[in-house]
Amino acid sequence: IPDPILKDVIHSNKDFVKDIKATFISDRGTARTYLPWLKKEYKKFMNESKKTIMYLVKEFEMKKAATAYKRSTQDKTGVIDPLKLHSYKFNEDIFKRLTILPDAKNHGMMMLLDWSGSMSDTIFKTVQQTIQLVSFCQKTNIPFELYFFSSEMDKDDDRSYKRSYNFNYKPGDMGIDKIKLVNVASHKLKKQKLDESLMYLYHLAMYYDSRYSWRSNYLSGEYKPDSVGIPSQYYLGSTPLNEALIVMLKLVP
Repeated sequence: IPDPILKDVIHSNKDFVKDIKATFISDRGTARTYLPWLKKEYKKFMNESKKTIMYLVKEFEMKKAATAYKRSTQDKTGVIDPLKLHSYKFNEDIFKRLTILPDAKNHGMMMLLDWSGSMSDTIFKTVQQTIQLVSFCQKTNIPFELYFFSSEMDKDDDRSYKRSYNFNYKPGDMGIDKIKLVNVASHKLKKQKLDESLMYLYHLAMYYDSRYSWRSNYLSGEYKPDSVGIPSQYYLGSTPLNEALIVMLKLVP
């Protein structure tokens, strides 16, 4: 297995937002009516998701508290317990005890979103669920990274039709198909930047939902304006899942 060159194989969140913004700028006429509508739809979805997210948080906190109780330990304090003093002749343990609960945080989520053509009929609902999961991580202070894998981003590289040059190869290594991991959300982003990035992800998913499902132009009982297009490198493509997992072998640790 060759070693992935992370700086080349990962498309940064900054570049992702820049790419989407460029399409809005190039299609100003459509964006003038579409962008306010998109912001409204995204905000509405987030408001409707609050109940689901808070339920996830509640379940998580309950299980975390139960696990902490199970791992709790008793320790002597060095302070004599008056209630045990009468037994000093036959019991050496006359000190107060302290219950110690582990408070270390060892949670973390690495999310990998399938951005292949076979996802076309479920991509919108999958992205909605993914955004809810990101919001859950925010509420519980769990560090997270969200990527989607793409086979479409290096199409202009004509050195090879399929082989990726974003890996360090040694003689005998397997050839890796072209792949990029697009970082669409991260706990390192400030709230405003994260919301903007997730809204653009929502836009991509909604574009495919409308394109493939033959829905009418009416969504949520309101007229849906013409959508701003998306860059060709964000088209749904093939499924370089094995390649993505090879990169994850380096990212997860």
